[in-house]
Amino acid sequence: MAVKTGRTMQILLDNSSGTTVDVSSYANKIDFGFPVDMLDTTTFGSSSKAFMPGFVGGDDIAIAFRYDPTIEAQLAGISPLTSTSSIIISPEGTTTANVKYIIESFLMDYKVTAAPEAIDEITATFRKTGAYTRTTWA
Repeated sequence: MAVKTGRTMQILLDNSSGTTVDVSSYANKIDFGFPVDMLDTTTFGSSSKAFMPGFVGGDDIAIAFRYDPTIEAQLAGISPLTSTSSIIISPEGTTTANVKYIIESFLMDYKVTAAPEAIDEITATFRKTGAYTRTTWA
């Protein structure tokens, strides 16, 4: 079994010009998944629930960043956009043959959290739209 740590994670994100840039050095946590809607097909008279798969995706991607004016400016630049931004997530890094997910999304929200005894942070929440691509680095 190949066990991985987050040390190799690479996250690339569009800026306001639509250019994908590596934001990994600012990020310290990411939460994303690939859920499938389960549609209830239970009928009258059934004694057990029944389901079938529906749409895939459409969930949120949450990325936590250490506060830095550079990443804050990048998020501020894409937050008013009505077009999608690309996110490329590569859990094992960008070495040839490593897996990467290419996801189109909208930046829904970003928040700055600060406290006197803590490092300032930004949490950005993106909403996936459409299908994602799972491929490898060439």
